[in-house]
Amino acid sequence: MFKIVKKVIDEHDPCGLLAMHCPADEYDIESRDIVSKIKKSSSVDEIAGICSDVFTQWFNEIFPKENFIEIAKDIKSNINQEDL
Repeated sequence: MFKIVKKVIDEHDPCGLLAMHCPADEYDIESRDIVSKIKKSSSVDEIAGICSDVFTQWFNEIFPKENFIEIAKDIKSNINQEDL
């Protein structure tokens, strides 16, 4: 599941760090933290909340859950497709 979460987080680049040419492993810690807290059965809303909490914790600033809805949809969609 790490590969899925990492790929989606990198594609969305929530902090714009990859666009600023930061290292490719920039979101590895956050992605691992998210993976440790979600389940295949987690809803989009739950995943968005977890992403919000993780980014708020690691970057020490507020990241509203609403900012992660599209990311959560992509994560959920990819998790569901993995089961096929």
